[in-house]
Amino acid sequence: MPTPLSRLSPVTCVAPALAPTAAAPAAWDTAVGNVHARGTASTTAFGDTIGLADIQGPRDGNHTAHYMNVWGARNAQGEFFTNQVTLVSESWRHQPDGNIRIDQWIHQMSPDGTERRSMHNFVSETTGGRILQTGSIPFTQEEAAAHAADRIQHFSTFQPAPSQGLTDQRGDDRALQALRSIDGCATLRPAPREPAASGFSLRR
Repeated sequence: MPTPLSRLSPVTCVAPALAPTAAAPAAWDTAVGNVHARGTASTTAFGDTIGLADIQGPRDGNHTAHYMNVWGARNAQGEFFTNQVTLVSESWRHQPDGNIRIDQWIHQMSPDGTERRSMHNFVSETTGGRILQTGSIPFTQEEAAAHAADRIQHFSTFQPAPSQGLTDQRGDDRALQALRSIDGCATLRPAPREPAASGFSLRR
């Protein structure tokens, strides 16, 4: 079974790397539209979100998990306005000593896809969920951009099977854990609010 969010400690890390402003990755609009069309909506401590999850492999064994979430709020007419987008990718691998190592990419992006903060972390934990070690994995902006672009391309066409819905809240939990990791490293916590005319900006 997946480790509950409450049993994950914040990642010990350096501040997320802010990429230079650039054009949105290819398929950005299609991927965001796909999340809106096929994702599951919920309300969290970080505001309203709609998310897609793609989990490959047994959750109690080696597996990969990818999540794309849009975050924002609904207006009085029920229309959803996006303040930010997150991409989370995890590789869960059971180690010879019986523990689990999780390799995790986190990308936090502006609604139009032109701004991005990225983190690459690892978490070592027991099968019971006790955290043994956390830390950052060095990366270049080129690597981060390539990883984010690959995941955006993936979610532009992804169609979840019925069993991959977010009814068990795993996708929301992992996305929330990612935001809390960023919050702890960069004091970047998007407050739930009604959509503003200017939208959400990653620049402080």
